[in-house]
Amino acid sequence: MEPIYEGKTKKIYPYGDNVILLFKDVFTAFDGKKVENVSGKGEVNARFTELLMRYLEQKGIPTHFVRREGNRIIAKKTSPLPLEFIVRNYAYGSLLKRLPILEKGQKLKVPVYEIHYKNDELHDPLLAENDPVAAGLLTEEQAGKIKELTLKINDYLSELFERAGFKLIDMKLEFGIDKNGNIILIDEISPDSFRAHKDGKSYDKDLFRKGESGSKVLKRYLELLKALEETVNAYL
Repeated sequence: MEPIYEGKTKKIYPYGDNVILLFKDVFTAFDGKKVENVSGKGEVNARFTELLMRYLEQKGIPTHFVRREGNRIIAKKTSPLPLEFIVRNYAYGSLLKRLPILEKGQKLKVPVYEIHYKNDELHDPLLAENDPVAAGLLTEEQAGKIKELTLKINDYLSELFERAGFKLIDMKLEFGIDKNGNIILIDEISPDSFRAHKDGKSYDKDLFRKGESGSKVLKRYLELLKALEETVNAYL
């Protein structure tokens, strides 16, 4: 079966009224310029996504998650928005370039909410908050709903990570519109799409960007996953 979409780390296949997200055993960085295959990585990211989306659904956040089968996730079919929504809790990454008055690792007074246009060739440019409405990509109501959901998700996951002994530095979220016109959380939630630190150490894809081997990075992913699983089980 041919995928309906293939990205750097996932393939998406049709599956009746749903879709299948197949997570690849690969680490990528720098818009695909650095690549390393690591056995088991796809299933780990699928497990993160299952755990965190199930947790968010318990909190009332609508997601596309249906069930997981190994490194595959069965998900509700949606019309994905060509946008990425980023929320930042600490000064890190590109935020330091935009706000050089901040110190690296500084906790922000309030979370920073960003919208990026999803386009690898353009390097996912940052948009002004009302740009998607002006361009006809979102209605004002949709834009407000997505911001509300993004900040709620950040609150819920920041609390969860703190309970597990980690800091949620920042994260990227994606949303789609389901068959009923509702905005729901889609794609994945994994250390490929968020930064998490503990005792000054990274437990996310930044390690791979900085030169660590994929196998060592995957071990860090598994440490974080275990801590989050134990925390969710104790919390719920």
